[in-house]
Amino acid sequence: MTAEARVREESATSSQEWAGLQDWLEGESRAIGAVQLALLLRRDERGEWQPEAVYPLSHDSVESSASLLTVADQAVEEDCPLADNAGRMAFPFSPDGSEAWCFCGQLDKVGDEYIDAAFSRLNLSVRQVVAWRLGQRLQTAEQGRDRLLLAHRLLAVVAEQQDYRHAAQALVNELAVVLDADRVTLGRVAGDRVLLVAISNSADFKQHQTQAEQIRLAMQEAHEQGRVLSSPPLDEAAAAALHHEQDRLAERVGGIQVLTLPLQVGGRTTEVVCIEQPPEQAPASQRVAFVQALATLAASILRDKARVARPLPSIVRERAGEQLHRLLGRGYLGRKLLALLLLGVIALLVLVPAPVEVVAEARLEGARQTALVAPFDGYLKEAPLRAGDAVLKGGEVGRLDDAELELERLRWSSRVAQLERQIQVARAKGDRGDLQERQAELAEARAELALTRSRLSRTRLEAPFDALIVQGDLSQRLGGAVKQGEQLFLLAPLNRYRVVLKVPESDVGLLAPTQQGTLVFDAFPDLELPVQVRRLTSESVIEDGQHLFLGEAGLEQQSQALRPGLEGVARVRVAEAPLWQVLVRRPWNWVRLWLWRWLP
Repeated sequence: MTAEARVREESATSSQEWAGLQDWLEGESRAIGAVQLALLLRRDERGEWQPEAVYPLSHDSVESSASLLTVADQAVEEDCPLADNAGRMAFPFSPDGSEAWCFCGQLDKVGDEYIDAAFSRLNLSVRQVVAWRLGQRLQTAEQGRDRLLLAHRLLAVVAEQQDYRHAAQALVNELAVVLDADRVTLGRVAGDRVLLVAISNSADFKQHQTQAEQIRLAMQEAHEQGRVLSSPPLDEAAAAALHHEQDRLAERVGGIQVLTLPLQVGGRTTEVVCIEQPPEQAPASQRVAFVQALATLAASILRDKARVARPLPSIVRERAGEQLHRLLGRGYLGRKLLALLLLGVIALLVLVPAPVEVVAEARLEGARQTALVAPFDGYLKEAPLRAGDAVLKGGEVGRLDDAELELERLRWSSRVAQLERQIQVARAKGDRGDLQERQAELAEARAELALTRSRLSRTRLEAPFDALIVQGDLSQRLGGAVKQGEQLFLLAPLNRYRVVLKVPESDVGLLAPTQQGTLVFDAFPDLELPVQVRRLTSESVIEDGQHLFLGEAGLEQQSQALRPGLEGVARVRVAEAPLWQVLVRRPWNWVRLWLWRWLP
């Protein structure tokens, strides 16, 4: 027997089972004799007794059976047959070792011989129930296997198709064969409207045809009510539903039963199946549930194939709709908190203003720098101070060797005295020619003496103002020769500084005089000093591959801790803009320059 045939016979199984158990109970009750009431009970998963057969079949029999349940519980608990003086007996047995069954009876006769005979007969006859129960289990297993094979074959046929329309056509064709139906139609839900997709054994149909439109209306009716509809109804509950379009379809075709099943995937109706078959093949309710479950599994495959075939705008729209539903619907608390956080960040970036600042390397220098150079060729005698030392105005910074100059001074002093005596002698003699010659030599000697004295005065290198020695350490050159004009020391005034700014080329256009900023030195990271831009120069340097323009700024606040040569970072506020513009300014400028360079 094929799987399809076995599925068609399931509807008659339950009635046959009841008839077999009822006949067995009635036969045993008559054979035992004097049985007023007999029950065949089965304990379900909840531990409650379920009557499988009752003798005699009457309403009073069920109501008067309550006293027998106590005896049945005791017999199952003690796992042995029981009988009491009131004529109640219970015979427990287990068909497969997992279920508890019990034969209970209310007898007219009470006696050990009579009870023993009844138990002996039941011990043999319950084997029929055991065999029947095992056969029922085997039949159920075979039916489950057949259903599994049927579902596997149907899903395999649908899954192997390349696209949605071929898969839908394969589904309706296979369902028509399995159900032996006249026609199976599949409709797809698009929005709130059902559209015909495939009709079994019909690859071409037009939706405007009268019969096809009536099928669509029947499926639309089932979709709007969200339940299985049939004409004629399967049971009393189905008869209470509205199935106007189902009846019209059954009348139009004539001699058929119409069964319409909405298929839900993910809690949403995606497809609707309409089955038309002869009334004598009307399926039972459990078979309808199996067919609906089978078609729903296939519908999930159809959904995946339809998603693959969608255009990109449709995919984007659906994904956006899903995310919006999760964001605005119930649940997904983490997603909502994340969205609120993002909105807060966006509001912060858009609404909060921030200063646009130019960041430049800075170096502290004196307001003016004075070089002390060698006034003449000579030798270094003393150098008590070096770079970093402070010196007051007129203080000695260094001294040149003046021994030779002293000798020179003495020589010219002696020459001057000698020439003065010679002039007196020439004047006494009245020798005018010799007098004029000696006067000229005296003037020359006095000039040389003045020059020597001037050089002697300049052997002492003095600070022209209160200053800090910025450069110069001659402690290792004492006694060494120096050349005229050679720089020996570089002095900068105390408490008067200027700040040299090294501005990146990309920001030089933003700077202008009088702009305010803040300066922090590497040596004093906690000390912020206000500065003001004074001028920008055309001088530039290249450091670490970066083109930097030099500018000058003045300190608005002095500090005793400052020393020329300190380096740090200056931030000059040039404008104010939303925070997001401040953050993307540099990358955006780079992108614009790159695009201008490479795009035509």
